[in-house]
Formats: sequence, C-alpha cells, structure tokens
Amino acid sequence: MKISSFILVLVALCGSAFSCIAEEAQKPVPAPETTQKAKDIPHEMGDRTGPVWIGIRTVLDRRSGWGWIKKEGQDWNQARWCMLEEKPGVIKAPGRYTGNPDGDQLMTYRLYGNFENFQGYEPDFDVFIPIFRLKGFEVIGPGEPVRKDPPTLSSSGPPRYAERGANLIRH
Repeated sequence: MKISSFILVLVALCGSAFSCIAEEAQKPVPAPETTQKAKDIPHEMGDRTGPVWIGIRTVLDRRSGWGWIKKEGQDWNQARWCMLEEKPGVIKAPGRYTGNPDGDQLMTYRLYGNFENFQGYEPDFDVFIPIFRLKGFEVIGPGEPVRKDPPTLSSSGPPRYAERGANLIRH
C-alpha cells in the first residue's frame, strides 16, 4: 500500500511540474533584437567626391538588382535598374547597416561612384543589368516608388545559366 501511495504522490507532483512547464512554453517569447532600423544607417559614408547620382533602394520580388539610379537632376523615368558593387572593408551598400536585406526599402540616397563598363547577370529574369560601383553615399530620406518596370525576360525559355558562363558581360 505504501508503494502505491508513493506512486500517486509522484504522479501528482510530476503532473503539476509538467503543467508548469507547459504554461511556460505557451508564454510568448520576445524576438531578439537582431536588426537595426533604416534610421541607423550612417548619414554619410565613404568618398563623397566626383559625379553625383541619386538612388532609391527598391526591393522587387525575385529581382537581384539593388534599385534605381539616375543622374542628379534627371527625371526618374531616366533611371536605370542596376546592381550595386561594394568594396569589402571600404564601402558597403547602405542597407547592409540594417542587418535586413530590405531594411532600407524606398530610402533615397545621394550616391558617389560610377557605372562599370560591364554588366551583371540577373538570373531570375535572364537579363544583364548595369553595375554601379559605389564609392560613397549620403542619406536623403524616404522616397516614393519609381513607376517604371525593371528589365524583363530576355528569352522566352527558362534562364540559360550554363550557356552564359561568367555572370558578367563587357561592353
């Protein structure tokens, strides 16, 4: 009889312990703070001399480009959909400071640098797009979406990764 009483007490204790654990598991756990906000992007960074360009970070579904870049003073309908080339250890894309790939969506920047004499391959749409080599930037602030379509598929079939070879094309 003593053994069965002991077992009943043990089951009762274990049951209450398990219910406490279950209650703890149901409490929402706050997500760790892993990303910064766009406001935490440095206001200016890198070499800010030379030609001035205006860029707006635009994250589009299934696109590999960085966003739209135009010459200062031009209309957005003259902007080019392009990739942004960073220089590790020297300058990185402004959005990298957010820790989130689209953390600077629709932020406008004054960009310093130049377009490369080659283009990069955008595999999802099988097109080559311009590459802008970034030297420096200044934050302008939030912008409006550019009402322009990025480049479309260059072929009617699936992307031709193997046929292209390297992901660059020289002009």
